[in-house]
Amino acid sequence: MENIETILKNYEYPGRGIIIGLTENKNNTFLAYFIMGRSENSKNRVFKLDEDNNLITTPFNNKSLKNKDLIIYKATAKFENNIIITNGCHTNTILENLKNGSSFKNSFKDVTYEEDPPIFTPRISAILNFDETKINYTFSIIKNNSKNENSPVKFFYEFPSPLKGMGHLIHTYKPKDEDLTNSFYGEPTQIKIPKTFKEFTNTIWDSLNKEFKISLFTLSLNNKTKEQKFNIINKNKE
Repeated sequence: MENIETILKNYEYPGRGIIIGLTENKNNTFLAYFIMGRSENSKNRVFKLDEDNNLITTPFNNKSLKNKDLIIYKATAKFENNIIITNGCHTNTILENLKNGSSFKNSFKDVTYEEDPPIFTPRISAILNFDETKINYTFSIIKNNSKNENSPVKFFYEFPSPLKGMGHLIHTYKPKDEDLTNSFYGEPTQIKIPKTFKEFTNTIWDSLNKEFKISLFTLSLNNKTKEQKFNIINKNKE
């Protein structure tokens, strides 16, 4: 396992990322979603919770907002004993499919990467499932197999029996050479989960590049009582 700070500090621009993992004592499951940005439009965002405690991205300055469809979306949603988290509008797609009796994986039949050539930002997603007896989670990434042609590839990573003290991280970009927006490749990275929720939150935020980080959302699920706690950190202060 790698430490969170070792991984995040190794990349100047990991983009948007999702983390899920169990604490050492197995009492809690921690979840995180962070966003970064290079353009002024991408940086013009803050995280908020809606009336149902779902995470949404909102503009910091409405007058400066451009390309709303790619940067403003519901990032988390809840359905029965599931928490969905994604980096775009496919949160709603997954939610509707689950409500209609379909599965997480089948939700991606018509979902592809973002239409932002030449970058083609990957769609990353995760679903955390919790019931009375166990915790499990699945990650997915949909990315383009080429910088020049339309060639989507879809990967799913299931973790049916998470280990104590271990989590996984996936992010949109894995910088390679001079290409900061090279798509993530390989399996989700195994990481060590800090002991406390405060340490988990602060470690992620402090490890992200100061120039590019925008917002961080963290969630702590009590595996016994199912109580949820939330933290939000925004670089833009209202």
